[in-house]
Amino acid sequence: MTLANIGLQELIDAGLHFGHQSRRWNPKMKRFIFGKRNGIYVIDLNKTLAQLKLAQQFIHDTVAKGRKIIFVGTKKQCQDPIKDAALSCGQYYVNSRWLGGTLTNNQNIRTSIKRMQEIEEMEEKGEIKNLSMKELSRIRHEQERLKRYFSGLSEMTTMPGAVIVIDINRESIAVKEANLMGIPVVAMVDTNCDPDNIDYPIPGNDDSSRAIHLILEILTGTIKKASSEYAELAAKQKVEEEARAKEQAEKDLQELKDSGAKASPKQRARPRREGEKPRKKAAAAKTKSESAPQPATEQVAPQAEAEPQAATDHPASISAEVPAETAEAQKE
Repeated sequence: MTLANIGLQELIDAGLHFGHQSRRWNPKMKRFIFGKRNGIYVIDLNKTLAQLKLAQQFIHDTVAKGRKIIFVGTKKQCQDPIKDAALSCGQYYVNSRWLGGTLTNNQNIRTSIKRMQEIEEMEEKGEIKNLSMKELSRIRHEQERLKRYFSGLSEMTTMPGAVIVIDINRESIAVKEANLMGIPVVAMVDTNCDPDNIDYPIPGNDDSSRAIHLILEILTGTIKKASSEYAELAAKQKVEEEARAKEQAEKDLQELKDSGAKASPKQRARPRREGEKPRKKAAAAKTKSESAPQPATEQVAPQAEAEPQAATDHPASISAEVPAETAEAQKE
C-alpha cells in the first residue's frame, strides 16, 4: 500500500484520529490536535498525512542508499505487526524488550548475538545431543532468552540508518540511544507524547492495532520500493564495472601485442638486469681477440754494458768521440 492510495477516510476507518483523554495530553502536541470531543482530543488527520509524507520520503531516501532500519515496538498490540513488517521488507526489529546499549554499546550486543549463533550451530551439528540433561537445560534456557531479545537483530552488522518506533513513551530508551548516536527517529506520536526528540513524528493513535497496522503497511511499502531501486542500481553498477574492467583488459592486451610486434629480437630477449653486462657480446669479443693472430715481437739483443769512462777533475774536460761517418755527413 502506498500513500497515494490513502485518504482521510482510510485513516478515520483505522481510528487514527482518536487521541487520549484531555487530562492526559502533552501541550507540545497542540499543533497536531484538531479539537476535543467528549473529553478526548481528536488528531488533525490532514497534518498526519503531511507528516506521513515527509517520513515516507526520508525512509525512501535512506533505504535507497543501502541503509537498514530498525522497527521498535514492544507492547502487546504491536509485537506481531512489528515483526511481520520488518520481516516482509528485510529489516531489523525489536518486539520483546529494548535492552539498554543496543545502539550505544553495540559491541556487547554483538557478543550476545554471536553466542546465540554458536548455540544454533551446535544444534545443527548435533553436538547439543551429547550434553548432559543439566547442561542441555541450561543451554535451552539461554537460547530461548537470546532469541527473545536478539532474533530480530541477528543480521545487524552496522548501525541502522533510521529507527521506526511505535509508542515513544514506552520506548523512551530506544529514542534516547538513537538521539545520542545521531540516528533519525520516525515514530507515531499520540496526544500524550513529546514530539521534540522525534525527527519525523507521525500524529496518530498508537494504541489501536488497526492504526498501527496501517502506518506500518504504508512504511513497509515505501521500504520495499526503495530496496528494489537500490538492488537495480547496484546490479547496473556491477554490470558497468565489469564492462569497464573487460574493456581495460582488452586494451592492455592489445598494447602488449603492439609493443611486442615492434620490438626487435634483441629487445625480445631476456630483460637485462640493472648493472648486468651483455654476456653474448662480451663472450664474442673475447673469442675474437683470442683467435686473432698475435703480431711478431722483435728480439731485442741485450746491450753490452758500457765501460765506465775515466773521470776527470772537471766535467767540461770530458770529450765525446764522434763516429767518422757522422763527421763526413756533417761536412757534406
